[in-house]
Amino acid sequence: MPPQLGQLTKLVMLTDFFIGKGKSGSIAELGPLEHLGRELCIWNLENVVDASHATVANLKGKRYIEKLELRWGEDDGRSRSISEQILEQLRPSNYLKALEVHKYPGAKFPNWLGEHCFSNLTSLYLWGGRHCSELPALGQLKLLKELKIAYFDSIVRIGPEFYGNSSNKKSFPSLEKLTFSNMPRLEQLMPPPRTSHHLPVLDDDEHCPVLETTVSLEDSDALEELPKNMHSLLPSLTELRLEDCTKLRSFPVGGLPSSIEILKIWDCPGIDSSPEGGFPSNLKELEIKGCGKLVADRKNWGLQALQSLSSLKIQGCEEVLESFPEETLLPPSLNSLELWDIKHLKSLDYKGLEHLSSLKELNLYKCPELQSLPEERLPSSLKYLALDDCPETLEEKCQENGGDWHKISHIPRIRINNKEIKPRKSTQVRIA
Repeated sequence: MPPQLGQLTKLVMLTDFFIGKGKSGSIAELGPLEHLGRELCIWNLENVVDASHATVANLKGKRYIEKLELRWGEDDGRSRSISEQILEQLRPSNYLKALEVHKYPGAKFPNWLGEHCFSNLTSLYLWGGRHCSELPALGQLKLLKELKIAYFDSIVRIGPEFYGNSSNKKSFPSLEKLTFSNMPRLEQLMPPPRTSHHLPVLDDDEHCPVLETTVSLEDSDALEELPKNMHSLLPSLTELRLEDCTKLRSFPVGGLPSSIEILKIWDCPGIDSSPEGGFPSNLKELEIKGCGKLVADRKNWGLQALQSLSSLKIQGCEEVLESFPEETLLPPSLNSLELWDIKHLKSLDYKGLEHLSSLKELNLYKCPELQSLPEERLPSSLKYLALDDCPETLEEKCQENGGDWHKISHIPRIRINNKEIKPRKSTQVRIA
């Protein structure tokens, strides 16, 4: 950093501040810069050797900073002993709107992180806290809309303390998007308590968070079950993502919220059946990747009853799909169908496709055993067909003079093995 940076007392914009080793670039130089605004990222906090320097920085008094990033470098163990003191002294102003903390080497977060006085905080990202065994109490951040928590290797359980200490206030009243990512030891995700002191069995009419968009659980290898009565705990949830939850065996007791519109289940091989009560009635998009047992149970999915389902994507099935889709499996509302990396798909079932009067896109990728299209032509509603990484024999049949051409000639856009197929324009002869 430039020498004597702290003398620039009228400075209003400083996006990045790098803390040097020794006396160079001391974080204390931020102290006199009272007019800093918009966003500030402080790098190399592991170089702070005295927590009092963080106090002098006076982030609490910098009311014009809207976004703050606090970044530690690689954890060499030297800064661990004072990192908690440093973060305690780096308390930002109550006017802050967005906060990110990266690679925090401490064992616990300061109490200020969950204080309700941060009434303007709408976004919080905690990335990396390998020594933290529990998360801070964040439930009383009343305007928080987006919360991302990633790379916390030591967290086994998310309990009632995460939701805050108030028994008469709703936890996370404004939260719209919640992501837990890369938490390999996470085994238990508990719902919010009725009071702050104990966790009784929740009734269907339970304080609970009203999430309006997304919950993501990613790379949570040890998680074995989702909260019971999730359908009533999150009655306004519209998007749920489950990714790399390798020990998860089933959907939550009581089923999923009917409000869910987007459901993505990636690499959860233990899930072997559809949700209790079926997939959400308002579902619009469904993605299933690397879930062979769940795909094997597809006849029990009940998708034909979903009047809003417009997109279905199935990816990465080693041996359970030889013919797809079965008759009455898919609803007529379907607009897009994608099959990716289906190793043993041999045929498409005409009877399972003929009633799809709304189907606009059909995408088949890496289906090496698919030799031909259905015996009858594909739905007349199709506007786009993609057959990529398919066998050469199928590519030849889909050319203009091939045996399957009459099944696809009505489709305006056709792509085969990454090449656009353009049929010859017909020649018309007019005799007067």
